[in-house]
Amino acid sequence: MLILLKTSMVIGQDSLYCFTPAVTKIDVKINEAFIIKLTASPSSGAHWTLDQSDTINVKLISVTCQNASGRIQQKGGDVYEFWKFIGLHAGKYNLEFVKRGPAREHKELGRCQFELWIN
Repeated sequence: MLILLKTSMVIGQDSLYCFTPAVTKIDVKINEAFIIKLTASPSSGAHWTLDQSDTINVKLISVTCQNASGRIQQKGGDVYEFWKFIGLHAGKYNLEFVKRGPAREHKELGRCQFELWIN
């Protein structure tokens, strides 16, 4: 399951969105940070990559891998990748993620797309 967590600049004002692997629309304000949470499996060597992005208008701030309790984790249990971005300029942009297998295989295991609207 893929989950999008949109964070505002005010603590305690988070919004949680759940979605299917279809294209998902995200609405944010200029300079508003948001987090995309993807299921991960680092112990298998599989990982998400950002396949398509507008790096001039959407800035990647950080990527962390954590378990369900929020601890940074590399393997075992329910693990998630948290991709934190900030929208810099108004407009419509696409973010496309691809889950790839271990480096020796590097085959595509999954894909998800986001349509980002920055106001």
